[in-house]
Amino acid sequence: MPERIWHPISKLEFFLDRTRRWAVDAKENAETLEEARTKPHVLADADVARIKRVYTEQTGDLTLFEEQAEAWGELPDLSPSRRAKLTTLDEQLAELRTLNKKVLDLADELAKGTIDTVMAISDDELGLAGAVRPEAGRVDPHRSRLARTVRTRSVSSRMTAGTAASARSWPWSSLHG
Repeated sequence: MPERIWHPISKLEFFLDRTRRWAVDAKENAETLEEARTKPHVLADADVARIKRVYTEQTGDLTLFEEQAEAWGELPDLSPSRRAKLTTLDEQLAELRTLNKKVLDLADELAKGTIDTVMAISDDELGLAGAVRPEAGRVDPHRSRLARTVRTRSVSSRMTAGTAASARSWPWSSLHG
């Protein structure tokens, strides 16, 4: 967790602005990850690891912001305007806590089906998964090396079907052997 630095109440506007922008980013990232749920295997392990790292660090930052807001709330002579702003900050922090949890939960879910995971699965296992659960075998053809490999093998088998000489010209001709 980051080191605690106590701020004066004059920084309340900064905290309000920061949490507002933070919430916008978190909402956008949650929406993007929701979209990724409908397109399995579009994220790499490194993408998911970065999301988890960033949002885990932000959870620590949230704790610091909440502690700071609590300390300000205990100040004896807060104006009604500052009390209202502090209430807004508390609401924004609660929303951020929820958004952070949502993003981390989505990242955990998506970690189970990254492109790296798909590439590690044998063709037989992937085909079986697609037969049992058709949505599990769905792969974005523009982002998947597996899809390009399947297309290439299909084309090569048609092109090399004629002669042994033409079959030797393809490095993967033994796959059709």
